Amino acid sequence: ARILRDTVPAFGIRDMKLSVASLPVSVSARIRLPENKCEIKGSLDIDGCRINDLTDDFVKGIIPEAENLSTDAAIYLHADVDGDYDFEKGTLPSFDARMEIHESEFRWKGMDEVVKLAMKAAVATGNSGQINASFDNLYARTEGLKLQLAGGASDLLGEDPSITLDGMLDADLDSLSRFVPDSMNIDLKGRINAGIKGNARLSQLSIYNF
Repeated sequence: ARILRDTVPAFGIRDMKLSVASLPVSVSARIRLPENKCEIKGSLDIDGCRINDLTDDFVKGIIPEAENLSTDAAIYLHADVDGDYDFEKGTLPSFDARMEIHESEFRWKGMDEVVKLAMKAAVATGNSGQINASFDNLYARTEGLKLQLAGGASDLLGEDPSITLDGMLDADLDSLSRFVPDSMNIDLKGRINAGIKGNARLSQLSIYNF
């Protein structure tokens, strides 16, 4: 880091590397501190954080069952920030964050099945300052099941975010029946091939209405 000469307190960070809860983080930024504000322009990168490292060092302390997960998946993330944080108004600077998990294998202790999963997602501020999220390639596949989804949510911090989904599902119920406990006395047969498309407000969704 270095202190910048300015009439306003300011400092710069260039390629600072640190580890936060197993996340290998690289940060570059220029920060100015005028009265009641924090002006920031910078970027943050996470380059290949292994999900199993996160579960071993952090998650399983909160969710003990997470120790049953085994995967070769890693998280890649790049985020840009440019704007002001206003301490009085609580307004956030503009930001754009994009995350990707390349196709990876997920296993659960005690089960033979392997789930392959890949994902691309983004979170960013919109023109009017609201926070929007999207994913354009959520892909999951295991024996008897294939799922592809895209979608998003707008105005995440608003009173009633809007949610969209678009994708497809292909399921062999005979194969998936092995996941159903015998105690439930459910016999699954047949195949489901369906398109998934929808747009709704969060307030319109429930376990009984979707």
